[in-house]
Amino acid sequence: MTMRWCAFMAALLFTAMAGPTSAQDRDGHATPTCSDLQTNPAWGLAGNPSITGLTAVVVPASGPNLTYCRVDFTDVTLAGPKFGYLPGQTSKFRIRVGLPLNVNDGGAGGVQGAWNGNIQTLGNGGFAGGVSGVTSATNTGYVGTGTDTGHNSSITNPVPNPNPPPLTVEAPPSENGAVFALNPDGTINYGRIMDYGWRGQHHANMWGRQIAKIYYGQRHRMNYYIGCSDGGREGHEMSQRFGRDFDGIVAMSPAIHWDRWGFSGGWGNYVAHQELGQNGLDSPKFQDVNQRALAACDGIDGIVDGMIQETRRCHYDANDAVCGQPGASTDPTRCLTRAEAAVVNKYVFAVFRFEAVLNVERFQRGFGAVFLRGAAAQSTARQYSVAI
Repeated sequence: MTMRWCAFMAALLFTAMAGPTSAQDRDGHATPTCSDLQTNPAWGLAGNPSITGLTAVVVPASGPNLTYCRVDFTDVTLAGPKFGYLPGQTSKFRIRVGLPLNVNDGGAGGVQGAWNGNIQTLGNGGFAGGVSGVTSATNTGYVGTGTDTGHNSSITNPVPNPNPPPLTVEAPPSENGAVFALNPDGTINYGRIMDYGWRGQHHANMWGRQIAKIYYGQRHRMNYYIGCSDGGREGHEMSQRFGRDFDGIVAMSPAIHWDRWGFSGGWGNYVAHQELGQNGLDSPKFQDVNQRALAACDGIDGIVDGMIQETRRCHYDANDAVCGQPGASTDPTRCLTRAEAAVVNKYVFAVFRFEAVLNVERFQRGFGAVFLRGAAAQSTARQYSVAI
């Protein structure tokens, strides 16, 4: 049994000792109300030293969202260097468990109250940092769980990172973008990375299962995971590490192969900074050259549909968009300089190999995002400069 599992099971020790109450489910099992979860230590959450900031409230129906019991807290179960943190640090997974109302709180129509008997753990996007919403689950009768995966993206630091790449990357203790992975001295915090990688979602699901059992007085029937993009990556993590915990996993558009696409995402800004002294191109210039590539190659697959499907057969050269070239824009804010065209060609068309081992994917001709100056470029550079 791993240290992580032992620590979590110790945190749940309180929850296995539910005390008596007058409220019961249809089978006679003692169950709490939503507010009891916050106020009555007998149910294992109030006073549990492994969590902080506990709240449990009935959220009224609003718009398309049904009434549900929302339990929020921060999981501080894991602590210290043995879990990859600095001395004195702990996990800080902000976790939300959304519960369709049980019979005590007026729920009806399900196997117990409004609950359909099943659980959905809901994935994040990007670098996470915000607690996933749960109403998509509770509205359809599921218990839903969400987490920020152990860092809070609203914590920012206006001091730029003094180290290359360019000064668009915030220095620690910012937790915005991927900077959560750094210690204050710039070294790697492996605990925070593992929290983001898989531990946060795993803990959210375990807490969801346990709290559902307390609130409804019975074990769940099916346990599901659903997520897209980073949530898709998290779904792969759940499948590979904790597959036996789940009855079904929907992992859409998974953001995997980070050593490839992560570098690719920031590469355009790296090249532009080196060659032009700026992050990316001005938006009108990039939009113009991108549309020219699209016009040149859209029909290669036999269908003109606004997409380049046969990217490997597209040989558009950004030098055709240089100011003064035949057919190039006559607007100096849209046509390219020779240096800008060279950067576009390096960004879109190059294939790189590092140490004869690492293949780095490139964005294809006609790709219409990321490589821009201004706020978009700064956001991209902030994320990927630290992520790689």
